[in-house]
Amino acid sequence: MIVDDNRDAADSLAVLLRIAGHEVHTAHDCPKAMKTALAVQPDVVLVDIGLPGMDGYDVARSLRGEPGLDNALVIALTGYGQKEYINYAAARLASTTISSNPLIFRRSRRF
Repeated sequence: MIVDDNRDAADSLAVLLRIAGHEVHTAHDCPKAMKTALAVQPDVVLVDIGLPGMDGYDVARSLRGEPGLDNALVIALTGYGQKEYINYAAARLASTTISSNPLIFRRSRRF
């Protein structure tokens, strides 16, 4: 599942993942992200940190609090690439993978 308010970014990443053979759902805001996640129970969630309203940190925390989603791999995406921001994000999202854009796409057995 991809959560990003930038529709072009979300849709482009979704195309790449579908080409690689994955089932992909997208959401462009936090309420839809939660509704979709509860419905489809994704194994992996790529979430933009800089979402309006409820930010990506809050989405990740909310996902972890839901039965059936607590074991989902949450990968936080951010356009803020400064080391101190990534360290801050990593500390705030313990056990969550942080990737600053551009996301490097490569085939992985984990997905």
